[in-house]
Amino acid sequence: MQKKPKTLRKRRIRKKAKRSDSIFFEIYKSQVFRLVSKYILSISIFALLYSFFDGSSLLQKFYIFNASLTGIISNLYLPDVVTKSDVVYAGTFGLKIVSECTSIIPTGILIAGIAAFPSSISNKLIGAIVGIVLLGFLNLIRISSLLYIGATFPSIFETAHILIWQSLMISAAIFFWILWWKYIVSNNFSSQP
Repeated sequence: MQKKPKTLRKRRIRKKAKRSDSIFFEIYKSQVFRLVSKYILSISIFALLYSFFDGSSLLQKFYIFNASLTGIISNLYLPDVVTKSDVVYAGTFGLKIVSECTSIIPTGILIAGIAAFPSSISNKLIGAIVGIVLLGFLNLIRISSLLYIGATFPSIFETAHILIWQSLMISAAIFFWILWWKYIVSNNFSSQP
């Protein structure tokens, strides 16, 4: 095998040294960059799946299921709650359940974070299942409270719906992800010798 001339080797070493000194190369090599890249990929896959299934009969059944559960919960504290397909009525006020009225988007945010974080498949599955249940339950409280607000205080319905509850649902998804992350990190470090 033929040896490369020293000058060629020196140039390659200098070129490699320059590339490794670059801030962009350091960012590229960092764990944060990989985590953010995986998150962006995960949320992009979720967005593609969401756009593909939006308007499907499967999601329509999910909306009807959410409306039924909301009607059952709302019957505990509101008179004359009626559910028809994906609409819940309290007196003359009605809420039509659409995809934004479910926990689908916050769940996508949570699952993308869980998928991006380096941990075992079993930890990811546990986090995803617990997160889906918690966000689904919180969303039922959200929709039931919005039905109550719309039926009794219609002037503040839009504020409660858009500014308060949507922000709380996204914050809850991030909060549940951080709790899961803290649990994984503390268990991984506490189990190591």
